[in-house]
This record gives sequence, structure tokens and C-alpha cells, in this order.
Amino acid sequence: MHIKALLTFLSAANSISALPPLAPRAEDARDVNPFLGKNYFANSYYAGELNQTVSAFLAKNDSLNAARTRTVQNTGTFVWITSVAGLSNIKTTIDAARTEQQRTRKQQIVQLVLYDLPDRDCSGGQSGGEFSSVNDGLNLYKKTFVDPYAAALKAAWDLTSPSSWSQIVWETSSRTRTYLSAQTPPQPAAEFAKVVSLAQNLTMGGAQIRGFSTDVSNFNPYIADPRANYTEYSNAYDELHYAEVLAPHLANNSLPAHFIIDQGRSGLQNTRATWGEWCNVEAGFGTPPTTDTNSTVVDSIVWAKPGGESDGACGPTIDGVGAPNAGLWWEAYVEELVKNADPPITPTYATLRK
Repeated sequence: MHIKALLTFLSAANSISALPPLAPRAEDARDVNPFLGKNYFANSYYAGELNQTVSAFLAKNDSLNAARTRTVQNTGTFVWITSVAGLSNIKTTIDAARTEQQRTRKQQIVQLVLYDLPDRDCSGGQSGGEFSSVNDGLNLYKKTFVDPYAAALKAAWDLTSPSSWSQIVWETSSRTRTYLSAQTPPQPAAEFAKVVSLAQNLTMGGAQIRGFSTDVSNFNPYIADPRANYTEYSNAYDELHYAEVLAPHLANNSLPAHFIIDQGRSGLQNTRATWGEWCNVEAGFGTPPTTDTNSTVVDSIVWAKPGGESDGACGPTIDGVGAPNAGLWWEAYVEELVKNADPPITPTYATLRK
């Protein structure tokens, strides 16, 4: 089971005089949905990657999909912190969000994925990470990755931050919110119980476990319509049902039953033959980030996986060309995500300067 650490920074803005201060510690209550009333900060690095997609559509005289891509550029997505070298991106992202917040006078949510665990992806070749448990990886991970990461959070004292993973992230802030990865259906209840048993120990240092994340980097729909044939024997046949099935198990273990659900690549349904297909599946952008989830247990739909960054050199081909290695940009794939989006993406046309 892969466990991803998803951190969502919520800018409280009480250090920015242009905005009214929040009520004292109002965001510290664990029963408050931290996404409500805030803007999902758009990842500038990802937006930059999409410039080539805008250009590619324009070169094909496809102004509609170029405009839709501009909308994706302005959609809040997660920033993945995947290496020690990438830790500097935390401050860069927070600084950019503060600037945007001051410009727009709207509170920003900065969303991060903490993803450099020892033996990551079972130490797989393309995305195996830089820490190995056989080489003192856990201690090195704490000292060289998590400690600097925690220091960056503590320095951002004006931010409320839903964090994740574990005792490993123990000294961030009493304003930290945690969403642990609950994977995605059809994970059996017994498998998920392992995560629950770990999570019971994750309340050190005042960190707040808000809930769990599902469908990260996957393709399951929030609401299946129609239901896929391979889900016939599961009562958790889409992400909404999965959250609702898990919620009572969490409550029975005295854990908060709140979820964020990745729909970044879940807009095109029923393109898989089995639930187990996960690599560069034929897909479209899904429901954009929102707190309008029609569920009391789902805090927010999010876009966690940056659509267009390859899952690995695997999966279907496009026009006879296979995918690049994990994490590399696959231009043909992101163009398909735009064209296959469901709901269709509202276009943003460029404004001509006078």
C-alpha cells in the first residue's frame, strides 16, 4: 500500500494588513472544513508547463481548447515535494500565494504533497525516491527531509496547514491539518485498518488529523454514471460511496471521518477493463476543486496529481507513441485531458492589450 502525505496550507492572512484578521484560533477547531471560503492557489510551475499546451492547440487553430487550457492554468493544484532538493519550493510557493492573496484580497489555499518516504513506490526504478530503509533511510528522511520541511511550516506562522503522514511530521504547528492517504477502492476494510491503526498515534505536537485523501493520482469518478462493470461486487464503486463506506470505520476508531478526493484525471469514465489499471489511463480532467460535494464527509474535491506529468513508461500509447518516464511531461496526454474533460472546461480567452 502506498501512503502519500498530503499537506494543504491554508493562508490565514493575519499577517497581511490588507485583509481583515481572523477570529483568534478560529481555524484550529478540527471540526471546521479548512477549505471553506478560500481560493485554491494555482501552482505556478504547473501553469508554466501548460504554456506549451496552449501553444500546441493554437498551432492547430484550436482556440477553444487553448482557452480551456488557460482555465486549467488558473485552477488550484497540489505542489509535490518529492526530494530534499525540492524543499525550497515550499517557501517559493508560500511567498507566491501571499503575493496573490494581497493582490486579490482573497485567502489562498496552498496545497502540498509530501512524497519522499523511504522505499517510496516499493523502491521502483523510475520513482523509487532517495531514501532506503536498509540504509538508515528513516532517520535520514527525518533529519534531511522532514525536519527542514517542518521548519518551513513553523516559519509560516500565519498559515493554517492541513498536513499529513505521521509521527514523522510531529513538530509543525498546532494549526496543521492532516489528510492521510486512504488509497482508493477496491481496498478492503482489513487493509485500510492498517492505516487506521497507524493513524491513532499521529496526534503528537498539536498536529491536527483532519481526515483522509482518496483517489490520489488515480482515475475513479466521484459519482459513477454509469457504474463500471468491474465494480459489480463492491459497495464502494465510486469515490463518494468509498468515502461513505469508510466514514463509519473511522468514527468507530475515534478518528475524524473527513475526506479530500482527487478528481484531476477522473473526468472520462469507464475507459479501463479492470480496477487495477493505473498507468496513464485514457482520461480527462474531472470536476474542478470545490467544497460543493453534496456530502457531509467530503471536505473538498481537489486536483492532486498534475495532469500531464507521466505515471511512467507504461500504459496506452497516443498516436503510436508511448509515455515517457514517471514525472516527465507528456504533451499529447495533457491535450487529451483537456479534450476529454467532464464537465467540459469553461474557456478563458486571452485578453488583448491595447
